[in-house]
This record gives sequence, structure tokens and C-alpha cells, in this order.
Amino acid sequence: MKEKVTVATFNERSPAEALEKRLEQAGIMEASVEDESAIQRARLFAPKPKAHIRLEVPKADLDRAKKLLAEWEPDGALRGTVRCPECGNSRVQYPQFTRNFLLPNLMSAIFWKLGVMPAEYFCEDCQFTWPAEAVTATPELDTLYWPKDSKKGPLGPK
Repeated sequence: MKEKVTVATFNERSPAEALEKRLEQAGIMEASVEDESAIQRARLFAPKPKAHIRLEVPKADLDRAKKLLAEWEPDGALRGTVRCPECGNSRVQYPQFTRNFLLPNLMSAIFWKLGVMPAEYFCEDCQFTWPAEAVTATPELDTLYWPKDSKKGPLGPK
């Protein structure tokens, strides 16, 4: 069996399958879509898996697949991918876990459920981690610690 590597990660299956067909039409015949939702549910007790659909290609075809994906990106072919906010790559895990050992995953799942440790996305390329939920920016506050609003003055609308 040929070793395969992930080239793109998705939350939904349909865009991954569309990209898989496009890679096959371009000659990468062994591209495949892998669904890790069962692994996330079983090992991590995750109620709603994220970044669990992985588009994989044989390691020998990795450079060619990356080149094709870069060419197709302007066409919207990578729409729906989960991407690293640091490097833009789509080789992402959520949450970061090991596929070889159960105990570290069990301990992490317990910490996530207790709120001791947040479950985060992890970029396989640059090792950047970021929160699963969108981080909302803290609004700019005035001297009385009220949020500043450019449309309103201190006593109401301008």
C-alpha cells in the first residue's frame, strides 16, 4: 500500500469529493477522500467533528497535487477548505491528536470536556494552533469603559 499524505482538509464531504474527481481527471488516479469523523467521535468524544474530511494523495504525487491545487485556487476549487490563518495551508487537524496511542487522546478529551485545555486547530505544516471558535475582537472602550461607537456621541446619536 502506498503511503498517502493530506493535501486539503474540509468540514464537509462534497467539496472534497469534487476536488478528488478533479485531481483524478488531471492524472492523480489514487486521490482519495478519508472521513475521520468516526475516529474523532470514538477517540476524542467529539460531538461534532471538525476538519475531519481529508483529501489524500500518494506521497509520490504530493508536489504535483500541490501545484495543481495552487493553479485551481483562483477558480474557487479550494472553497470549503479549512485553512491555517498563519500560513494559509490546508493540512489541518482538529483537535490535535495522535493516531497511534489512545491514552494521550483520552487525557486530552477529558481536559477539553472539563475546560482545562481548549481544543484547537493544528497546522501540520507550520505547527500553528488556533482556537476552534472565532475569537471576537475586544471593542475599543472610552474613558468610562463603554464601547466606542463612531455613529453615536457620548449623549446619543449625532
